[in-house]
Amino acid sequence: SGRLLAQLSVRVVDVNGAGDLVVAGQQSLRINGEEQLITLGGVVRRIDIALKVMLPSLLAREKAVARFHHEAEIMLRLAHPGIVRVFDVGEDRDRGLRFFTMELLEGRSLRAWLDAKKRAGEAVDPRDALEIARQLLESLRYAHETTVHRDLKPENVFLVGEPPRVRILDFGI
Repeated sequence: SGRLLAQLSVRVVDVNGAGDLVVAGQQSLRINGEEQLITLGGVVRRIDIALKVMLPSLLAREKAVARFHHEAEIMLRLAHPGIVRVFDVGEDRDRGLRFFTMELLEGRSLRAWLDAKKRAGEAVDPRDALEIARQLLESLRYAHETTVHRDLKPENVFLVGEPPRVRILDFGI
C-alpha cells in the first residue's frame, strides 16, 4: 500500500501565457532516513516534480473535482516501477487551483516514439514492441488489483531511458 512521503507546500507565483504554473518554495524533508531538499521553482533541484493541474473551467463541476481527487488518492496508493509516482494532492485557494504532485519523467510518450519512427521511415523492432507490451501489461496487472485505467492510449504511456522503460500516466479514473 502507498503512503504519503511528505506534505509539500508550494506557492503559485504566476500563470504564464501558455497556462503553465510558475511555482516557488523549498522544503527540507527526511525520506527513508535521508535528508532531501525539495526546491520548486529553483534551478538546482535534488527532486524534480511535475504538477497535474485541474483545468479551472472544471472546478465548478462537483463530479469533476471528485474524480480528480479520487484519481490522485488511488495513484497515491500505487507503488510500481511501471506507474508514475504521485506524492501529494494540493490546492492554491487564492487562485482556485487544484493539483497533485508527481515525479517528473524525462523521455517521451509512446505516441511521440511511434510518430518519430514513422517520420524516420523506420519499422518498430518486434522485440521492442514485445518488451513495451510486456512492461505495459505487467504495470496494468498491478494497477488492476486496485483500480481500472479508463484512459489507456499511447499518449498516456511514457517511455523513459534506453532501452525504454514503460511508465503509465493519467488514469482518467
